[in-house]
Amino acid sequence: MSNFESQEKNINRGIAKRKKIDFSKYDQVFGIETKFFVRRCIELIFNNRNGNCIINSIDEGLASYLSSCIKGIRHINNVYLYEPELAVYKNTFNSIIQIPKIDKNDKDFIEKVNFIFDFQRYNSIDFNNKILFFDQNWDAMPKYLRNISGIKKLLLNNLYKKHLNESFIYNKKMELFAILMKKSLPRKIFVKLHPRSSNYFISDYLEKGGELLPNIIAPWELFGCNYDIKNNIWITIHSSALCSYDFTIKSQKENKFIFLYKIILKNEENFEEIDGFFEQFRKKNIDRVFIPKDEVELMKCLERVL
Repeated sequence: MSNFESQEKNINRGIAKRKKIDFSKYDQVFGIETKFFVRRCIELIFNNRNGNCIINSIDEGLASYLSSCIKGIRHINNVYLYEPELAVYKNTFNSIIQIPKIDKNDKDFIEKVNFIFDFQRYNSIDFNNKILFFDQNWDAMPKYLRNISGIKKLLLNNLYKKHLNESFIYNKKMELFAILMKKSLPRKIFVKLHPRSSNYFISDYLEKGGELLPNIIAPWELFGCNYDIKNNIWITIHSSALCSYDFTIKSQKENKFIFLYKIILKNEENFEEIDGFFEQFRKKNIDRVFIPKDEVELMKCLERVL
């Protein structure tokens, strides 16, 4: 059995169980290629139709979901965005289509997406005047690599180096979170976990005094669909989830944003695209988006918004 046939068999087993999908019937496909399974589905449709199909993708504008396409690995016909003018690659694709904002009065739509993500709405929750920290999934150094030495360190050196940079970012993030907790007292900081955050992140945030939102891994857009969110302070390294309420539902001018990537990623060489995207967003919202370059500027930002 060829690799192509094996992939097709695995996809059939995962989606259709005992049935066989005819991938040649699909002349148009929508998907985000961050997951192996989705990427293989798109490849099977594309190959079964000898490239004669329309491929559509979605992104927030940072190219985090489209990097392989931009590098020329696969052609994309249409890119769907909420804010096309902020896309760092807007001159790369011929067809960028703006997605209409979500209508919060469309109860049928909201009921459907709540069901898909098993989102539970709690009427007792008030999203006014909250401080939220949006996590991202850089990992701490695994326990089995923390105190290695001798021959073990030599054998695991490549793995250790791989985790070293991520663990530095993770530790710096938690260090700044502790500072934010202290600075914001007596107000609480609620943590919105990334859908791919590891379970041990929970205990680390709780130990530092953070509180977790319900629907812990649901997309942030669902909170915007189900609640009115006003006078919030949202803090993150560079999670685009902060922008999603403005992008997908409405621009709520009372909410303030603080991005920490210039502090935490200052030794990184590859955040130019991130900076380009969020600087454009800041310029459109000059009085409520803050991107401090160091901890001194961060303290000034906090004094201004708290």
